[in-house]
Parts: sequence; C-alpha cells; structure tokens
Amino acid sequence: MHYRVHRICTYLGLSAATQPQLVNLAYSLNALPSPEPGRPLVLKAAEYQLVRTLAAGGTIGMYARKQGLTRFQVNYLARKVQRTLDAATLPALVRRAWERQVLGPTQFAADMARMHAQQLAEPDLGRHVIVPLTSGYRLALPAQGFHHTRHLDVPDTVEARAAARFLSGRSGYFPLRITAPEYQGGPFRVSWGRQQAMSHTCSRDTALTGQQAVRHRPERGLSHGRSERLGASRDRSA
Repeated sequence: MHYRVHRICTYLGLSAATQPQLVNLAYSLNALPSPEPGRPLVLKAAEYQLVRTLAAGGTIGMYARKQGLTRFQVNYLARKVQRTLDAATLPALVRRAWERQVLGPTQFAADMARMHAQQLAEPDLGRHVIVPLTSGYRLALPAQGFHHTRHLDVPDTVEARAAARFLSGRSGYFPLRITAPEYQGGPFRVSWGRQQAMSHTCSRDTALTGQQAVRHRPERGLSHGRSERLGASRDRSA
C-alpha cells in the first residue's frame, strides 16, 4: 500500500499524501468515476471542516492543533462524522462525503461551502432548507441578521417557480421574488428578504398573493432584469 501511495504521489507531483486525500484527488481529477450524488446531507461547522481537512490532505493531529483541541476530542468528532456518513474508515468517509454532496462539484456542495464560510451560529444553520429541483438539490438559508437578503440562482423560470413554491410560507423566506436574467442565457434569481438590500435592481415588480405563489402558473416572458414578487397572504395589500 505504501508503495502504491508513493507511486501515485510521484505521478501527481506531491511530496506526500494521505489516503483520504488520494480518494478526493482521484474523483476530482477523474482518475476514478465519482460516486453518483445522492440525497444531500448538511454537516455542522466542526464536522464539515474536519471532512474538508481530511480531503485536503490534513490529519487528525493537524486539525486538533489548528482548532486548539485534544487528539481525543478530534478522534471522537471523527467517529461521530463516520457514523453520520456511514463510513467505516477515513478514506470511505471522503467517498461518502462525495455521495452525500458534502464534497464534489455539485451546486449543493458549493451552497454548503458558502454557508460555512459565513460562520453562522448553530441555530441559524438549523433553519436551512434543502430545495429539491430538477437540476439538483440546492441549499437555502433564511434572510435575517446581517444577511437581510439571500438568493438562489437557477437555470430557468420553471426551476425558479419550483424553488419559490417550495420556500413559500417558511419563516425567514419572505417576501419571495423571481428576477429574470440580466443577460441572455444568464440564471434566474429567486430572492427573499428586504427588497432594498437586494443586489438585483428591478425595473418593475408584480405582486402575487400567497395562493398564486404556490400554484403553478404558465410560463410568461420576463424581460432582462425584471422581477416578480411572490408575497404571502399577509402582503395582499401591497
């Protein structure tokens, strides 16, 4: 095994590598077929950072020193994450992290990376919503605190309406708006939170009742930059 690891490191131009890192590199470089993405899993901050550290070539000891923890504490955390991901070993942990979209090239993995980069408090993390779309799962967070507005960018108006319907009526996801692409072929944006904090300026808004927000409506053209607000029933007077 050590000889094979050495040969792989030489091929990749690495001075050394860990087995979890080699698994991650094999998938990232298409040296091995990556696992088919399954139902995504949202990890807590410490769990997520440990998985990322192992996939990047770090060790339990390195993570312990960086976080100011004892090796015993990190070993306990690693066993907990292995149980969560149903992985018997650390290399298998990385494989399962790809399967559950903790790692990998999916939009959900990118959403989770952005979420943890914001260093949110645990109660805020608990209010996340996994949004199932035809193009793949997405991760949404409530608009609150310093983040007055949040959004998801999706491929087309059908996906945008599906995401808006799924988020409609949830605490922290009001009011909902759909903004057409600012350029040809660009993504549709589903936004929620304070309108004045939105990065997409809107030339014209259309208010919809809560019933209209949930019911599927036939597609209609939206000009570039135009947005459509999907309010709840309490916003009917708008």
